[in-house]
Amino acid sequence: MWLGRCLDYFDMYTVPHRRWVKVATMHMIAAATRWFQSEEDQIRAGTWDYFCNAVLERFGKDQHALLIRQLFHIY
Repeated sequence: MWLGRCLDYFDMYTVPHRRWVKVATMHMIAAATRWFQSEEDQIRAGTWDYFCNAVLERFGKDQHALLIRQLFHIY
């Protein structure tokens, strides 16, 4: 969902492709901000595709499912 929203935003405001990562990271909050701070150097040096893959790896469906399973194991 976040990827679609990013692409819609970039299209609506005609954001140049070279600015996509910067604009997307400017709108991060909470856990995403903390994660980005720890990965900032690698992400800024990479491409949009690299950024998308990194976000999905960290916050994707597999991660969500893992967190839900961990939640149900809390006593």
